[in-house]
Amino acid sequence: MSAPDTDLKKQEKRHFGPLLGISAGLVLAIVLIGAFVFTQVSPPEGEEAESVETAPAATVESD
Repeated sequence: MSAPDTDLKKQEKRHFGPLLGISAGLVLAIVLIGAFVFTQVSPPEGEEAESVETAPAATVESD
């Protein structure tokens, strides 16, 4: 079944705002994902990465 009264011009006007919002959201998501993927974080100049040293695990001896 189809709608008895379809006015395409009226529907285009009513859907313009939501479609514009969805499009803007998609563009924003793509930009943020692109920025996340292509951004590289490097340590500041002159500072070396600190290594984490751990103590050896304690061993349990059985009698």
